[in-house]
Amino acid sequence: NGQYRLLYHGSLIARNPSARSALDKLRDANLPLFVDVNLRDPWWTQSWLDDALRRARWAKLNEQELRILSGQEGAADYDIRAQAALVRQAFGLEILVVTRGEAGALLLSGVAVVETVPGDNGEIVDTVGAGDAFSAVTIMGLLRDWPLEILAQRAVDFAGAVCRMRGATIRDRSMYRHYLQKWSE
Repeated sequence: NGQYRLLYHGSLIARNPSARSALDKLRDANLPLFVDVNLRDPWWTQSWLDDALRRARWAKLNEQELRILSGQEGAADYDIRAQAALVRQAFGLEILVVTRGEAGALLLSGVAVVETVPGDNGEIVDTVGAGDAFSAVTIMGLLRDWPLEILAQRAVDFAGAVCRMRGATIRDRSMYRHYLQKWSE
C-alpha cells in the first residue's frame, strides 16, 4: 500500500474487541507501526502490549509506563536511560520515546540517546492532549526525516504549548500555523 507511510495507534484500542479486530486487519498491511502506550487499568494486558510492541517500529510511553514495563515501578535507584535501552532492545524498536512531563523527553535509537527539556512554556493550564500532541509532532518528524535532536525539541515544545491551553485542541488554528511555519524555515 503505497498511499500510507505508517500506522499509528494507542494501546487503549485493545479494550474493545471489535476495535482490536479492526486493528489486526490494518496491521496486516505491514506498514511501519507507531504505538502510543497508555497503561490504564484495567484496559491493558501484558501479553497484548508485548505483541503490539514487538510489531512496532517506534513506541512512545511516559516515565511511569516505562517503570511498569521494565518491572521497576517502585525502585528507588531507577536509571531511566538504562531501563529505556533495555525496553527498546527487548522489543526491537528503532526508536523508543519516553515523555517525562515537565522534565521533557528521552528518545533512544540504536545509535543515539537524546534528552530534551521544554523551554519556558509559561503556566500549565491543562495537560489533556499533550501526549497526543507530542506523538503527532514525533510522527511528523519521522516522516520528514528530522534529526532526532530537532524532532525531540519540537515535540516537547509543541506539547508544552498544548499544556498552556484548556483542552486538547483549539478552534483558533493560528497556533498550529505558527509551528508549521516555524518548522518549515
